[in-house]
Amino acid sequence: MNTAPERCALTVLCLAGTLFFASPTQAAFRPDDAAALKSALSGKVVSEGALVPRGFIKVAQTKGDLDGDGTDDVAVIVRRAAKKRAKRAPDDNEDVPQAVLIFTGDKAGTYTLWKLGLSHFMDSSPDLMGEGGVGDFQIKKGVLTITSDMAVSMGTWSAGGCTTKWRNGSAGLQLIGLTVSDIDRKCACGTTRDTNYLTGLTIFRDERERADDDRPRQRVKRTPSKPQTIPWEVFDFDKLCASGS
Repeated sequence: MNTAPERCALTVLCLAGTLFFASPTQAAFRPDDAAALKSALSGKVVSEGALVPRGFIKVAQTKGDLDGDGTDDVAVIVRRAAKKRAKRAPDDNEDVPQAVLIFTGDKAGTYTLWKLGLSHFMDSSPDLMGEGGVGDFQIKKGVLTITSDMAVSMGTWSAGGCTTKWRNGSAGLQLIGLTVSDIDRKCACGTTRDTNYLTGLTIFRDERERADDDRPRQRVKRTPSKPQTIPWEVFDFDKLCASGS
């Protein structure tokens, strides 16, 4: 797991006491926490009320048919519940890794763990505006959309986010779209990199203001490439959401 100085380097540029957010970042989910999730859920059929094991907290949940069998599935974002610390108060500034769980549903209304995403979302931070940094989180028309929202509450003008889109197909659950944004809230301008992995096309938009004109200027660059298959199992939030590559 990243140390505090390393997280500062990854998440923010610390200059003259001012914080400028660069891009969303996420630390590795602890191996013991991952083992606890697998032990509690793998190979078991559970009710909707038992999707989150003891010791973990549900941050967000969405339902919809993701595997194409006509029955709703469930995706949940979770993190480890705060543990009581003897003789000292909890560290309120600690970033907490979060995981994405996907369950397949059946007609009886019960669920089975399908996918465990240990490197699929950003850390939760006390400085985030939204709970856990969760933006758009939905299953619609067979596509799972997961958006991290880096809007912060500490007075910085800078924000950003990363949106991943997933669809089940012949190669299994795979990434079909990735959008990475870096926004200056003061001028409502910034950059966006949008990649369609089914076609290979990346669209880069750079929207800045002219020095002598209040109207925004947008530069668009389209870069064609070969389609890529990125299965759920090999996705790395740190790598793809930091660079948009």
